[in-house]
Amino acid sequence: MSRRRRGKRKKLEKEEKETTRKRRRRSYTRRRREFDAEAWLKRNIEELAQNLGLDTLGLTREELIETLVKIVEELAGASTYIDVNTMVKRFRRYYDRIAPLIAANIAEVRAHMTKEQLEFVASNIGDFILIFAPKLYSEAKRLGYSEDLMQILQQQWIRAWINRRGTPIPPRCPKCGFNALTPDLTCLVCGVALSDKELKASPEFKYMFKEFIKRASTEELEYVLKAGYVILSAHEVKSPKEPRTKVDIEIFLSANEKEEIRKELSNRRESQNSSRAN
Repeated sequence: MSRRRRGKRKKLEKEEKETTRKRRRRSYTRRRREFDAEAWLKRNIEELAQNLGLDTLGLTREELIETLVKIVEELAGASTYIDVNTMVKRFRRYYDRIAPLIAANIAEVRAHMTKEQLEFVASNIGDFILIFAPKLYSEAKRLGYSEDLMQILQQQWIRAWINRRGTPIPPRCPKCGFNALTPDLTCLVCGVALSDKELKASPEFKYMFKEFIKRASTEELEYVLKAGYVILSAHEVKSPKEPRTKVDIEIFLSANEKEEIRKELSNRRESQNSSRAN
């Protein structure tokens, strides 16, 4: 056999092998796509929900399927077949990561939640609360929930904010109690748009303002009088001369508030004069 024919044959054999490999890859891809999460759930949703404790939440069969379909698809991976017990084990193995997804999906599929559903979502929502806080707050108010549940939601919000957006956290909204007040005095959770006067009427601001007057230096108080405003953070009122963050809020002072500062400055001067006289 001539060298030319041998070379041609080797080339054909190489091309055939490459074609075979491509066919195998396509076949493998088809096999991976054969798992139908929705069809699987339609067959097994009752047993899966019962094993996961989701059957007590009062969700309809369709809502359970919609809540779990994407999660089941991910957990199935490359499997073409998976039994319920194996799926349950995978849910439990990754439950810390899956629970917030379940909670977020429930919040999305339900126009209104029952008390049991809201409690489950509030406890498991995790960082998704940054998306669903307005709805969860509204539902908690509608169902007449106590401050305990509100505090759970508010704490979840703070943790999620720090996890996703870092520190500092925004100032607290006097209406809903979430640390979600923006520099334009709009709340990201309850949607209220406050005026300076409304914000300053809150007990929290009044306390912070009095504490600021006590601790600020005479120079700082004099600067605030000239500037006519203070800065509000999540934890304190401070002078405009202090470092400012993107979530801090400028609060303009009323005549009465300026008078409080003047009174403090006057008391300090009297105290100094008295000390010198002695």
